[in-house]
Amino acid sequence: MQKLETETIMENIDFNKIDEARKILGLGEKATLKEIKSAYREKAKKYHPDSAHDASKEECDDVMKKINDAHETLMDYCENYVYSFKKESVEKEKDAYERYMESFENDWLWGKGAKAGFKSAWGFSCLIEAKETILFDTGWDGDLLLYNMHKFGFNPGEIDKIVISHDHWDHAGGISRILNETKNPEVFVLKSFSEKLKKEIAKRAVLREVSGMEKISGGVFTTGELGTEIPEQSLFIETENGFVVLTGCAHPGIDNILNFIKNYGKIYRVIGGFHGFNNFEYLKGIPMLSPCHCTTHLNEIKKMYPKNYKECCAGDVFEI
Repeated sequence: MQKLETETIMENIDFNKIDEARKILGLGEKATLKEIKSAYREKAKKYHPDSAHDASKEECDDVMKKINDAHETLMDYCENYVYSFKKESVEKEKDAYERYMESFENDWLWGKGAKAGFKSAWGFSCLIEAKETILFDTGWDGDLLLYNMHKFGFNPGEIDKIVISHDHWDHAGGISRILNETKNPEVFVLKSFSEKLKKEIAKRAVLREVSGMEKISGGVFTTGELGTEIPEQSLFIETENGFVVLTGCAHPGIDNILNFIKNYGKIYRVIGGFHGFNNFEYLKGIPMLSPCHCTTHLNEIKKMYPKNYKECCAGDVFEI
């Protein structure tokens, strides 16, 4: 008798690998997709450079690699299998398997992490396709970023310029991998970046050190270095409706970033990390808001500005 597809799939599961991934994220055997995402986000926040004050950068990087690998293992298996089933219980769980897969497919298509077929991890990166093609930040994992580019059908060799908002691992970590796939692009970093990082970038690209506001390309501008504790640059793009602002983490404060940009024109849309910003009234009057990544109060912003809020996740495309 021919095996059912679900039986064949279940036989191919590496349960030891899945059990180890669950342990790393602190999950139980029956954890739901929502719980996987929540556990991953909490772990990622804990070992982010902003939070892990008692751990060295090297320790954070090592732990984050394990966390990211565990998350990717569970999410990859969840796309095809019900990882919480034990192999010996497949026979009596077939119906539950089919029901679970149906609900998972809906969550995958509409979840906050990534659009169908794309992958997400802790970090931020977006591609601007205008007169020139500009990559803003590279996320933590260059291989994952390349995977998503390929899902878009985009050739990384077409990148003309790269802008790194700040030198935290979840924004600059993928730069080395990406530069292997590009053709001597210009890379815009803050002058305050480490000399070692700038030297490595200069070996494979045209290094541009940024301090003040300047034009990157056409109607795309950088704010230059803002903030003191964690210096950061943001981008703002000129459109017929006003400026579209792109932030990495907004460490200097969304209000400070936008106040700077308002000197040059009105704000139409803000996309990116809002970090811990909680002066929600300040956002009133901005037509479109797409907070993501490290935004602590995303749900509050979404609730206060339901008509202005537009979800932002891996695989999204915004025409500006």
